[in-house]
Amino acid sequence: MLTEQDGVVVAVMSFGERSDDRPGPRLELMSIYLSAPARGTGLADYLVQYALGEADAVLWVFEANARAIAFYRRHGFVPDGETMFDTDTGLPEIRMSRVNPAAGR
Repeated sequence: MLTEQDGVVVAVMSFGERSDDRPGPRLELMSIYLSAPARGTGLADYLVQYALGEADAVLWVFEANARAIAFYRRHGFVPDGETMFDTDTGLPEIRMSRVNPAAGR
């Protein structure tokens, strides 16, 4: 999904059913990138809500990306103990999960 403002791409996001066999929710926020001017505008909050709503979901984030981890925590995600190394960068990633208690799970 692309988000444009005045004909310029300001955000790119992908989400859907994850393909791995690890335990946890099946919905995954696969990527979300915002241009520097779009950061801090509320657009990322809107996109996460659009993609996931209040559904149970998972995502992967670089372990050293404190800003992103704090953002995802605000959306109810917590580290769930799953880890891996990104094959492109070799950097460690952590998986964060969100389980909506109102869903009765």
